[in-house]
Amino acid sequence: MFFLFSDVILYTVHILDGQLQFRVQGKLPTYGLKVEETQPVHGMNHCFSLCASEKHIVVGAPSVREHSKWLQDLQLCAQNQASSSHSLYSERCESSVESDDAQEASKMESHLVNTSIHVCWHRNISISCNDLLLSMKHSLSGYLLRKFKNSSGWQKVWVVLANLCLFFYRSYLDESPLASLPLAGYKIKHTINGDLVFGDCIFKLVFKTHEYFFTVENKHTFERWMEAISVCTLMDEEITRL
Repeated sequence: MFFLFSDVILYTVHILDGQLQFRVQGKLPTYGLKVEETQPVHGMNHCFSLCASEKHIVVGAPSVREHSKWLQDLQLCAQNQASSSHSLYSERCESSVESDDAQEASKMESHLVNTSIHVCWHRNISISCNDLLLSMKHSLSGYLLRKFKNSSGWQKVWVVLANLCLFFYRSYLDESPLASLPLAGYKIKHTINGDLVFGDCIFKLVFKTHEYFFTVENKHTFERWMEAISVCTLMDEEITRL
């Protein structure tokens, strides 16, 4: 798995210890990094090479979209480093005491079981810088009725869309979410007759065998949620309509 920072790219291997941990195999500085498209290697399509002063590696992306996202971010990092007067990689950060806000934010993280790393690893998807910027422009909140694929009734929940994820609360007054649903890799669709869910303002989120249904009060709210979520799923496919 690859991790791209402003000044360095790390490539890692998954540690099979029952937890989601990675061991660093190597690193490449983004300063002076050359990124070039290459021909398929060993049956792997969507390949590109990363060339640093003392190292040259070839990697392959799982799709055209992932390939484009990596090329764009890698080239942007290399350009930014080339125009920068210094490198963050060589600087030391001064230690500081955590503020109350930082400690509170750390506590909130315990409620977010599905981290971005977890999502990227298990769904074989990448989250780019542009994805994060777009997600900031498509935050939304409101009451929705939620239904699981095999459940019979609807549950009213306060839903917050932020950071490519849906957070579910009992009400807007709650500070801690009941659950969260990272959206990367999901597809947002209209319902079909086979879903046995009927109504004018219902959409569903689908990933493999997982299906979640949501309904809202009016067409305007429905279209706002559809548009915002479709951006945060990071999928190329257009919204499937009846």
